[in-house]
Amino acid sequence: MQMNGNSRKVTGLPGRREQDEEKEVGLNVRIPLRLRRHIKSHCALIGVTIESFVAQALEEKLAREEKQVMITPQETDASYPKSQSDVS
Repeated sequence: MQMNGNSRKVTGLPGRREQDEEKEVGLNVRIPLRLRRHIKSHCALIGVTIESFVAQALEEKLAREEKQVMITPQETDASYPKSQSDVS
C-alpha cells in the first residue's frame, strides 16, 4: 500500500477512476427564465428529464469544442481556456 503526500492510503483499486468519473454531482447555473421554460417544454415533448437533456447537451458541446481546438484529454484539466479572449 502507498501513501500520498497527505498521508492518506492509496489503494489503486482497478476501476476506481471509472467509478469516480461516473459519479453525479450537482451543477447550479443561472439561466434566463425564457430559456428554462423552453428547455422544460422541449424535454416534456420528447419525454426526457431536464437533467439528462442538459447532461447530453453539455457532452455534445464539449465534444464539438474539443474537436475544434484539438484538445487532448490530458490538457483539458489545466490548460482549457478560461474565456474566449484566452483562445486567440
